[in-house]
Amino acid sequence: MALLDRLIRAAEARPFHPLLMLYAATWVTGVRFLEEKAFVYDVRTLPLDNHGALVSWLCFYLALGYGIAAILVHVAQVVWQRAVQIVAFALTLAILPPIVDILVYGRGNFSYRYQESFFSDTTFLLFNHKQGLPIGEGLIVWGSIVLVGLYTFHKTRVWWRAALAAALMYSFS
Repeated sequence: MALLDRLIRAAEARPFHPLLMLYAATWVTGVRFLEEKAFVYDVRTLPLDNHGALVSWLCFYLALGYGIAAILVHVAQVVWQRAVQIVAFALTLAILPPIVDILVYGRGNFSYRYQESFFSDTTFLLFNHKQGLPIGEGLIVWGSIVLVGLYTFHKTRVWWRAALAAALMYSFS
C-alpha cells in the first residue's frame, strides 16, 4: 500500500492541464500502434489501415480515460481535474499487454480485436485468446479494475464504494 500511496501522491502532485488526457491518449496510441505493428501485423502480414487505426485507437483511449475518470468522480468523489490526472497517469499501463503477450505467446502468435459481444467474444475472466483477447490484455484489464477499486478505497476508506468502482470498471471493460 505504501507504493500505491506514493504513486497516487506523485500523480496528483502534477499540475493539471486541460490537454493532459489527450497527451496521454496520444502517447499510448503511438506506442501501442508501434508495438502491435512490430509484434503482430508485420509478422503475420495482416493488413493494417494505419490512419484508421491511429484515429480509432486515439478515440478509444480518450473515451476510456474519460469514462474511468467519470467513475472516479462519482464513486471516489474526487474533483474531475484530479480524476483526469490520475487516469492519464494510469492510462500508460495500456502499453503493457503487447509486451506481456510477446513473452507468453511469441511474436506473431497473438492478435487483438475489439470485443463486440461480451457473451460470444469473451468470458467472465476477460480472456479469450482465440477471439483477440490474449492473456496480457486480460491481465492489464484486471489490473485496471483492481487499481480503480484500490484508488477509490484510498480516497474514501469505504469498502462498498471501492467494490462499486471496481464493478463499474469491470462493466466498462
